[in-house]
Amino acid sequence: TLLLGAILLDTANLTPEAKAQKAREVELADTLLESAAPFLGLEPTKAGRDVFFNELLHVKTDVDSLLSFPTLDLLRQDYKCEELPASLVCGISSIIIPARCLLQAKPDIWQAIVRFSRQQKLALCILMCLNVATQQREIFIHAEDPTLLTSLVS
Repeated sequence: TLLLGAILLDTANLTPEAKAQKAREVELADTLLESAAPFLGLEPTKAGRDVFFNELLHVKTDVDSLLSFPTLDLLRQDYKCEELPASLVCGISSIIIPARCLLQAKPDIWQAIVRFSRQQKLALCILMCLNVATQQREIFIHAEDPTLLTSLVS
């Protein structure tokens, strides 16, 4: 069920318009849905998959629920790490909370970003906030090296 949810969220419910899915993901999602549907109380059909996806999306975008998590957990929930040229390690966390709302509810967010960056040994840490209402991304960027930060924002 967890893997099915991850596939559906990462591929926007396998919609071709999102261009986010591969044939293997579609095949795997269909197999997982067939197995999980009885436990989820769903039919193993596209309609059942849509119901499950919509429930996941509702939970993922429930700002009040997300804000109940400790700040560091918010940074871990949708996190990816990549090594950039010159062996720079970059971590990107994504959350579906508008930046203004996050700053109001979590005044420790900047300290948490710095702490998370150091725990993960990142040269660059990016927090990408998605404002669902405006469909805009808002970002926080932290770099231990001020020269790196300056080169990014110049």
